[in-house]
Amino acid sequence: MRDYFPGLIHLGDAVQFIDLFANVTDRGRLFEDFEYDEVRQLARHMPCYRAGRGTVLIGEGEDGDFGLLVLSGRIGVVKRNAAGQGKRIGEIGPGGTLGEMSMIDGQVRAASCIVEEDAEFAVLDREELTVIIADDPRLGIKVLVELVQHLSGKLRVASSRLAEALAV
Repeated sequence: MRDYFPGLIHLGDAVQFIDLFANVTDRGRLFEDFEYDEVRQLARHMPCYRAGRGTVLIGEGEDGDFGLLVLSGRIGVVKRNAAGQGKRIGEIGPGGTLGEMSMIDGQVRAASCIVEEDAEFAVLDREELTVIIADDPRLGIKVLVELVQHLSGKLRVASSRLAEALAV
């Protein structure tokens, strides 16, 4: 596995945090339907990191092929407006995910993600997802289906918000 955040503290893979990992996946939407053994298998493919307040984990406009699962702390989501000013549009806490779209489609990041409260998080990239699919197709397909459902839900929320904004 590659080192995604060389300046941050690398904590090893998520297996050593399996209880925390399993707990946040129960609270988060993405992996909530996974059995403990499936979470453990997935955790083997996800390196974990610790980051302090103010750390930019994802920069708007950057290339990316990985997503993050927040284990602890709080991450702010910031989007630049037409004038180039950053506006906080949300926050993600334990069990929440970031960067899934770029992990799937390889397109540039749509927003920046900045640590607001010291955080620990696990990383899953496209290459490791491919390994999961090849090694355990049932688990790989389950991850893909969950990702599609998760992203579909986010798209529905965004579409609803856009419709409300346009109605004003």
